[in-house]
Amino acid sequence: MILASVSPKEIADVPLPNTYGPFLGMCFLASFFLLGYLLRSARRGVFAALAISLLIFFRLQHVVVGKYEVIGLLGFFSILEIFILIRKNKQNMT
Repeated sequence: MILASVSPKEIADVPLPNTYGPFLGMCFLASFFLLGYLLRSARRGVFAALAISLLIFFRLQHVVVGKYEVIGLLGFFSILEIFILIRKNKQNMT
């Protein structure tokens, strides 16, 4: 709805200049709810939504995101997920 009724130039400077805050917020929420449902985990949905929102933010800022940056971002969130799972398993053992 926001894409059909609002010009990108109108929301480009909300809340900070050239950040597209409302658009990124909507993208984050949409991807969070969808991925949280598909992955059956709110934590994994948040991590995936953050990664997607970060990639969209870089694209809007005209930052060149190549395959190495995407691999690095996926690697970071994968390592974070593995670390949390290991820590959770250790807490369940005690």
